[in-house]
Amino acid sequence: MPNIQGISIKEAEKITKELGLEISIDNSTEDIDKENTIITEQIPINGITINKGSKIYIKY
Repeated sequence: MPNIQGISIKEAEKITKELGLEISIDNSTEDIDKENTIITEQIPINGITINKGSKIYIKY
């Protein structure tokens, strides 16, 4: 699991898509600015081994 905390949601989506992972935004609103919204928390945390197709839950 890569560390995606501290980067924008848009950049995190690019990284996770390349790895075959999916992002789920816990406190999402429809009008979220993915380019300028920074991730503050992720589950699972970075460093944990996960399978392709797994979901990563984030908060901003």
